[in-house]
Amino acid sequence: MLAKDMNWLVKRAPWFAIILIGCVYLLQTASPLRLNTDVIAYLKITQSFLDGHGFLLDGKPTGLKMGYPLILAGLHGIGGAFSFSFILVNILFVAMGLLSAKYLLTQNFGISSRSALVICCMALLSFAFIKHITLPVSDPTYFGLSFLTLLSASLVAREKGVRQIAFFGGALALAILSINTRAVGITLMPPILYAVLPKGFFRWFRTNWGALTKRSATIYLTLCLMILCGVLFFIFNKLYFEEALKVFSEDITAAQLFKIKLRDWGELAANIPASKIPDMLHSGVIIIGGAFLFLFLKGVWLRRDSLNVLDIYAISYMAVLIVWPYSDARFWMQILPVAMAYVARNFESGRCAKPVLQAFAGYVGTFSLMGVAALSYSTWISLSGDNFPERYGDYNYRPSYKMAFRSAGPIDMSKVNCDMVRILNRYEPRARHGMPPPKCRNESTP
Repeated sequence: MLAKDMNWLVKRAPWFAIILIGCVYLLQTASPLRLNTDVIAYLKITQSFLDGHGFLLDGKPTGLKMGYPLILAGLHGIGGAFSFSFILVNILFVAMGLLSAKYLLTQNFGISSRSALVICCMALLSFAFIKHITLPVSDPTYFGLSFLTLLSASLVAREKGVRQIAFFGGALALAILSINTRAVGITLMPPILYAVLPKGFFRWFRTNWGALTKRSATIYLTLCLMILCGVLFFIFNKLYFEEALKVFSEDITAAQLFKIKLRDWGELAANIPASKIPDMLHSGVIIIGGAFLFLFLKGVWLRRDSLNVLDIYAISYMAVLIVWPYSDARFWMQILPVAMAYVARNFESGRCAKPVLQAFAGYVGTFSLMGVAALSYSTWISLSGDNFPERYGDYNYRPSYKMAFRSAGPIDMSKVNCDMVRILNRYEPRARHGMPPPKCRNESTP
């Protein structure tokens, strides 16, 4: 009987873990409003829209998309524009994204339900998810929308007739919402187009290319060229591209770009930001990132004969982000569950020796422990109450929070940021009785 009970617990352990982690995530809704550069930008764009000036940042057009500011404006319209609502919305979108990811991994990757749940647990314990769940930024929203889009696209490939058309329309609608949340949503279009192709199309195309007539080959190539031109037109007409091109031409080389991408991957794989470890270990983070990227690409290669919408999205997303000239691990959190599935495929039973499997299990345990530490630290900040200004951020943030919260003790007025104080007075209940100081600096960032 005891053995049977233990077996029941082991099988359901991932569900218990997700429920427990979910409860701790809900505790984050107690956090006061956490500000950083992106949060300030999104809230200022939202205020510009509410004031009737359009989606402008400090009176100028911005590369940030309008989708998330519209959500914030909607919350403002129903009286819910404060930290609790911002975090709860983030949790809902992440939950929808992970539920969709679990279905896609089990149905399209052939992963067991238990393994898919473990991957979802690891995603929730990733520091990138833990950090951004408490911030009113577009990353959690895009995560949920993108995986809902992929879920609809996968159902297009499975259904026929009216249901297929309905899911195709739903996938397109969700893709448009995703694109208007983050510009990288354009990478959702290739998997949607792939979903309407006949099953095994690419394998047939590769095998029969030589037998195609000139007319057929011309039609196929023309369609591919039109799609490519559409994507390039979208990118070239965006402020994002202009900004990236400027960075490429002035500030960064291809070697430097590859190095920062490996660092991003290393941070995700080690589950700790490089800024939180000694400088002497930063090269180790890059090495870990290289190993993780190798296993990711090898996992893609192992699936080359059974590609589906999830594979096409991962490849498309990788192709765009790998040349984006900025460093931030959060850019990759959008495909983290898929990346973990690719890496795990290298360690399937029968594919490697038992000691290697044990080492991989040890890595999963270490990753999870790092995540538990990060989530505990975030909860400590969320539940800090009046001590929040002392616990969140660094010294650059502290004076502005202390001013807005009317905290006791001396305040370095030269470090107080007017934008931060005004935003806290507007969106943070603990600060609504305060007013911006008469003299403070006017920059948007601390």
